[in-house]
Amino acid sequence: MSLRLRNLRPAHLLAAWTAYWIALVGVTVGPAIVKIWQVTRDTRPQSSVSAGFGDGNLNLQVLKGTATVWAGSASMSTVALFIAVPPLLLWIAWLAARPRGTHTPEPRLLSEQRDVRPAPHRHPDAVPNEPPSERRS
Repeated sequence: MSLRLRNLRPAHLLAAWTAYWIALVGVTVGPAIVKIWQVTRDTRPQSSVSAGFGDGNLNLQVLKGTATVWAGSASMSTVALFIAVPPLLLWIAWLAARPRGTHTPEPRLLSEQRDVRPAPHRHPDAVPNEPPSERRS
């Protein structure tokens, strides 16, 4: 089975984005998740995890006792770019690869159009489907 960009459906595109985001979390924060798991399973109370936002950066620190087991920091702009730009580029490439419609319908002549004349105007006192001799005065 050949998987071409132009044959992808919107559901495939969404699945690709989701896979990208899961892989991004696994690569960037995966090691921290493993260390957090180890530290939170430790029975010693001096282990801790701290996360915060300051000076335009996201910070995460994992401590075991007084030793830093894992520390990471990323600017908000970098995080936003990693989250948004690759899926956006994939979407743009998908749109560019989609086949264009080559058939444009020709305008129809007035004689070919459906008759859209208004119904004839009737007097409000007229009774429909009665011959003129049976009308009420």
